[in-house]
Amino acid sequence: MNISFIIYHHGSISKEELFLTIDSYKKQKFLAEGVEIEIIIMLDQIDFHVRDEVKESIQVQDEKVKVIHFGKDFMGAGPMWQKGLSLSKGEAVIFTWSGVIWNEDSLFHLQNILIGEECDAVYGMARYTETPDNSSHIEHFVGMKELGESHLSFINSISLGYMLIKREAVRRTGGMSEDKELTQIADWEFLIRVIPKIKSSTFMGHPIIITFPLSSINYQYTFKYSLDEAIRTFITKAYQQEESLPQVIFKEKTCKKSNLKIAIINNPAENAQVQLCFLNYFDLLKKEQLLTWRRFSESTVKAEELKEYDIVFFVRCKARNAFYAAKYCHEQKIKTVYLLDDNWFCITKTYPQAETQIGRNTQYYHYFTSMLAIADYVLVYNTILEEDIKKYNGAVLKLSPNVTTSHFRGGEPAEKSGVIHIGFAGSPSKKQHFGPGFKALIRVLYDYKETKLFFKGIEMPLELSRFNERVIQTPYTLDYKKYAKEVGNWQCDIMMSPLDDSRYTNSKCPNKYLEITASGAAGIYSNTNLYHTVVSNQYNGLIINNNEEEWYQAIALLIANKSLRHKMIENATRDIMKNYETKVLLPDFIQMLEFILGNKLNIY
Repeated sequence: MNISFIIYHHGSISKEELFLTIDSYKKQKFLAEGVEIEIIIMLDQIDFHVRDEVKESIQVQDEKVKVIHFGKDFMGAGPMWQKGLSLSKGEAVIFTWSGVIWNEDSLFHLQNILIGEECDAVYGMARYTETPDNSSHIEHFVGMKELGESHLSFINSISLGYMLIKREAVRRTGGMSEDKELTQIADWEFLIRVIPKIKSSTFMGHPIIITFPLSSINYQYTFKYSLDEAIRTFITKAYQQEESLPQVIFKEKTCKKSNLKIAIINNPAENAQVQLCFLNYFDLLKKEQLLTWRRFSESTVKAEELKEYDIVFFVRCKARNAFYAAKYCHEQKIKTVYLLDDNWFCITKTYPQAETQIGRNTQYYHYFTSMLAIADYVLVYNTILEEDIKKYNGAVLKLSPNVTTSHFRGGEPAEKSGVIHIGFAGSPSKKQHFGPGFKALIRVLYDYKETKLFFKGIEMPLELSRFNERVIQTPYTLDYKKYAKEVGNWQCDIMMSPLDDSRYTNSKCPNKYLEITASGAAGIYSNTNLYHTVVSNQYNGLIINNNEEEWYQAIALLIANKSLRHKMIENATRDIMKNYETKVLLPDFIQMLEFILGNKLNIY
C-alpha cells in the first residue's frame, strides 16, 4: 500500500516548521517491504521567492516530493488538500499541515491497523502544544477515545493530521470542502462528515506533537464568519447533506418564526444527559426551524463566545471555565439555566469515591454551587432534588423525564433461539449495588441452562467468567443513541436495576424504567422510593429488596411465567407511551423555553 502525505503550508508559518514536518514524514521506519511514501506540499499565500527557497531546501528533484504553489492569493486548506489529492497516487492518504510532527513509527502502526482490521481509516492520539485563545473546540489531547459524531459536533476529538484514510473512502464521502470560509476548521468539517459514514479505528500509542491547530494560523484574511459561526454553519451543512446522520442541527439564519440560539455547555462524558434533556426534543423541532444550537466543552469554553446566544444551558457543570462563562452571561443578561439530575449535595454518602470529584471541600463543588446561585433558573426532574436546590436558587424548573423509544430499535438483533436474555446497562458506579444481584445471577445460570446475560458498563465478577459465551460484557457507550440501539438489540426478556434507598439515589430520574421498557424487557427494580413513583409491583415491573434470594426468586419467576412478563411489558409500554414519550412531553419543553425567554414561540 503506497501512502501520500498532503501537506498544507500557509505563508504565515515558518519555513523551518515546514522542514521539520517534512523530515518527520520522510523518516518513517519499520514499513513493510514495497511501501512507498510520496509527499505533496501545497503552498498557500506565499511569495515566489519563498517558494523557490522551499523548493531548493527540500531538494525538489526528489520524485517523491512535489511542491505546488498558487501565488499570493489565499486559497484555504480544503481546496488545496482537494487539489493535492487529485495529484497524489497513494492508495491511502494523510491530510496534514505544517507543525504536525509524526513519530518515526507512526505510519507503521496506522498502516498495520488499517490493513489488519479492514477499516477505512485509522487515527492516533495527538497533543497540541498551543491552544488558541479564540476557540473552545480544541482539547489539549485528541484521539484518546473512539468517539462518534455526537462528540465531533462540539469538540474536535480526533486529529485529521494523524489520520490515515483510504483514497476510496475519501472519494466515497465527497472529499474536502472547497469553501475557503471554512479553512480554520477544514479538518473538523471533513471529519464530521466522514466519521459517521466509514469504519474507523484508533491507535492508542504515543501521541504525536501538533504545534498549533488550523484555527490558530494567521491567515491574513478576513473570514465571513467568526469561528463560532463557522462551526455552527458547517455542522448545519454536514447534517443537512447526509440523512443517515442524526438530524439534530437546524438551519442557520433561515427561521421565519423564531431564530432562537441555544448554547449547551457540558463535559463530553455527559452525552447522555444532553441527548435526553435537549436533543431528544431538538430532533422533533428540526422541521419547525425554531432554533439553532451548539455545544461547548465546560473545560475550554470562552465566555465571549456566548454573547450572541439567547439561552445557555449549563449541564452538570463544575469546571472553572464554565463558572466564568456563567458569570459573563449574568453580567450580559443572557438567560442561563443550570441542569442537574444528580444530588451532588449528598453524593459522597452513597459514593465515597466521588469525594475528589465533587466533595464539599473541592474547587469543583465551589464552582458548582456558585453556578447554581448565578443561574436564572435551575432545571431538575425530581422533587427531592428540587427541595435541596432551593437553598441555593429559588427559581427551579421541573420537567418529567422523557424517552424516545425509537432509539432502542434497529440494527442487528442478538440471536435468541428460545434463550432467555437477562441484561443490565449503566455506568460503572452501579457495580457497588450489584453484589446480591451477581450472586443470584450465578445461581440462575447454573439452574437455567437456556439463559444468557448481557451487561454493559460495569465489570463482571470472575465467578461469571466460567460461563463463557453465555455472558456478554461490553463497555459503556458515550454516544447515547448508539448505547440505546445496542441495548435494544440485546432483545432482553428481563432487565435488572439494583439500587440503594439513599437520599442521593431517590433524587435521581427513573431512567432505567424508561430504558428497560423501551427495550421491550420486563424490569426488576430495587425497593426504593424512586421506583415506587413509577412502578406498581407485578403490574409494570417487579419491586424487590436488594438481596440475593429475592433477586433469584424474581428472575426465576419471570423465566417461568411468560404471561406475567408480557403483561408487565404491555402495561409499562402503555405507560411510557402515554406519559414519557418525547413527543408527548414536547409541549412542556416548549412551554419551558417560552417561560425562560418571557416570549411566546410561534411554532404551530
